[in-house]
Amino acid sequence: MNGFFRGWNIAKASLGVLRAQPKLMVLPICSGIAMLAIIALTVPLLAVFTDQSEAENVNDTIVYLTFFGAYIACYFAMLFFNAALIFCAIRYFETGATTLGEGLAAAGRRALPILIWALIAGTIGLILRVIGETLTRLARKEFGAVVAFVVKLLTAGLYGLWLAASYFTLPVLVVEGVGPINAVRRSTQLIKAHWGDVLGGQSMLGLLTFLAILLPGVAVGGVVYLLQDAAQAYLGVLIGVGIAYIGIVMLVSSVLGMIFLAGVYLFTSTGKAPEAFGDDLVRAALKTA
Repeated sequence: MNGFFRGWNIAKASLGVLRAQPKLMVLPICSGIAMLAIIALTVPLLAVFTDQSEAENVNDTIVYLTFFGAYIACYFAMLFFNAALIFCAIRYFETGATTLGEGLAAAGRRALPILIWALIAGTIGLILRVIGETLTRLARKEFGAVVAFVVKLLTAGLYGLWLAASYFTLPVLVVEGVGPINAVRRSTQLIKAHWGDVLGGQSMLGLLTFLAILLPGVAVGGVVYLLQDAAQAYLGVLIGVGIAYIGIVMLVSSVLGMIFLAGVYLFTSTGKAPEAFGDDLVRAALKTA
């Protein structure tokens, strides 16, 4: 069985974990609340600093540092709760049981490395995006849209390589207890050896997310088209329900993505294949043990 189909099996197992442990969705919700709180605290500060910058010649560096600090704080909040979710998923894969408390405790024990990783990953990601946008803009200005498109593809590819290399960094940080730099090295080794597993599982989850949005959208669109005037009266309600539904789908998709990351990390790093992974994958692991 090749890596692509192993990834599909692990993705199916991730669906089973979420069905058995729907409480895991609380963690990304907490992450969202924490990020909203950070933004709510930062916006007034940015407004004050911006006003002072215009009226009293206050250094714009303060504004930029405040924005960057909020950006890193939000990134840390996201990584912290994702780390807790990953730990919970690994515990469930291994033992068949987990609690949110043990996931949060595990993330808390690794809070400093997670913060350092948030600073490193956030900075590199921001720099790569700024470079990409700057080079694309310059290419469009000097050489036209075609060259700009090529440049955008190249810079996007560079950013994609960084994301791929660091894919396993968070579970490595939480489980193996190493620092961020060693975690990136370990992540790079794992992704080089098991990119097929990741591609297979991510393609399945992406397909499920796409269908979950597309099929109801087509159905609702067909109803609106058929009813026309009658549906127009409820258009606002339909839009509101649609936005809420897409939000729920994206929440479920993000949770499944973290559970899958936990599962594929567990398999690729240890060779363990819990029963939740399916009989085929268990047998494959036993053959290579």
